[in-house]
Amino acid sequence: MPKLIILFLFMFFSFQICIGQENEFPTKCSCNKGITIHDLTDSLGIRIENLDNVHDVYFKGKRYSGLVRICENDKLYKLTEYKNGVLDGTSYSAHNGILFSKTIFKNGIIQENYSYFPNGQIKFKGSYLQGERNGQWIRFFEDGTIYQIESYIKDVIQSRFVYFENGFLQEVNFYENNLPSGSWLFFHENGSLIELQQWLAGKKEGTWVNYYENGKIAVEENYKNDKKDGLFISYFENGQVKEQGLNLKGLLEGQMFEYFQDGTRKLEAVFEKGVMISCKGQCDELN
Repeated sequence: MPKLIILFLFMFFSFQICIGQENEFPTKCSCNKGITIHDLTDSLGIRIENLDNVHDVYFKGKRYSGLVRICENDKLYKLTEYKNGVLDGTSYSAHNGILFSKTIFKNGIIQENYSYFPNGQIKFKGSYLQGERNGQWIRFFEDGTIYQIESYIKDVIQSRFVYFENGFLQEVNFYENNLPSGSWLFFHENGSLIELQQWLAGKKEGTWVNYYENGKIAVEENYKNDKKDGLFISYFENGQVKEQGLNLKGLLEGQMFEYFQDGTRKLEAVFEKGVMISCKGQCDELN
């Protein structure tokens, strides 16, 4: 039985593995106890590339309980806590002595996960239930303001809220069975609505509306089973109608009108199953 069954991804550096140190995250790794291994592959004959996946840790022939600290160039690279040979407690990861992630385990099963910016501010945090994402997963901007909130039930996403750095909403998304569902909203940075989308089981369904930054409607169109179906109308920013017509199963059908910004008619066309039958006015753009 090897003294310590752990192998890290980086094999060409001199690592120091320390046993029984205090559970904290220092800027330096000073080991009063432990061993130094220069080539873990040759020394142990075992290859495990991700320490978080190590589930059987032995020390002096017994399943190990306590802390394992891995250092590179006198700086902490990994600090993990074990009970009876499996991850149990807090696991820290660092780069050049700067903390970038923290994971909490219980009896080998992940419970919580945290990531950090170089300035120490939390980048994201999330929780698990029986090893699956559950509850809120929150991402932050580097100044600490919220960037995104996702909600999960048993690893299935339920909703997502995305924010601008000024705190205003940028997106609101809802899901059912991991597919877009219900109303999706998109906003300008000033808080005004950009677009309203409607989804059903991952397909476009219902009325979709785009808005100008001044709040006026730019385009309104309808979908059925992921295809344009029903009346559509678009507007100039001054509120004047720009274009209107009808789609059936994704194809233009019947009369379609286009207008100039002053309200005068630009053209009138007739379609049948997406094919233009006739047109009056400035029809060159449709040909």
